[in-house]
Amino acid sequence: MKKFKSLLFVHGWGFSESFWSDIRKNLNEYDSLTIDLGYIHSNSENNPFIENILNQQKNYIVIGHSLGFIYLLKKFPLYFYHYIAVNSFAKFAQDEDFSQGIALRVLDRMSRRLMLNPNIVMTQFYLECGYHWINLPHFNNDNLIKGIEKLKKEDIRNLIPSIQQKLTVLASTDDPIVSREMTLGSFENCHCYWIEDNTHLLPLYKIKECADIIRKIINNA
Repeated sequence: MKKFKSLLFVHGWGFSESFWSDIRKNLNEYDSLTIDLGYIHSNSENNPFIENILNQQKNYIVIGHSLGFIYLLKKFPLYFYHYIAVNSFAKFAQDEDFSQGIALRVLDRMSRRLMLNPNIVMTQFYLECGYHWINLPHFNNDNLIKGIEKLKKEDIRNLIPSIQQKLTVLASTDDPIVSREMTLGSFENCHCYWIEDNTHLLPLYKIKECADIIRKIINNA
C-alpha cells in the first residue's frame, strides 16, 4: 500500500486552479485535489472543504507552483509526506541577505499599477512568464495586491532544512521570473531537477517531464 493518499496542487500568483488541468489529466490514474488562491474570479468554493480534509490527513504529495509552494509551507508547516516546488522559491524579494531576489521597487510599482489597470499589469506579467492569454479572465484585484505583499514579505528559508529530505525542486534552466541564483539561494542542498525551458511555467509547457518526475516520487513513496 502506498504511503500517500492523494496529490494536492496549488497554483502561483496570478493564476487559478485550472493552471494544473493538463498535469492532472496526465496523472489521472491518481486522485488529486487543487486549492484556488482566489486571484481570478471563479465559481470554485472547494477550499474550506479541502482544508478540512487536509487537517485530518498528512499523507499527501503536494505540488506548489511559484508562490503556491510558500502557501503550502506556511499554511501547513512540515505537514505533508512530500513537497514538490515548481518554478518556486523560499524568498522572492531582495533583501540585505538575499541579493538574488527581486527589488522591492518593482513589486511596489506592480501594486500601484494594479490599482489603476490590472489588465495591463497582468498581460505584461503573463508575457514575462512566457504565456499569452488571448481572453483575460476577471481578476480579483484585492487578492492580487495581497499576493504581492506576500511576495514582498514572506521568507521560509528557515523551514527548508526541516523538509529537505522530503522536498523535490523543479526549475527551468532559464526562468524569466525566478533566476537560477534565486533557486539556489532558496533551496541550498535540496534535490533539484533542472528542466530545459525558458518560461516560468513548467506545468504548462513541460507537462510530460513534470508528470514523470511526480510519478517517480509516487513510485518511491
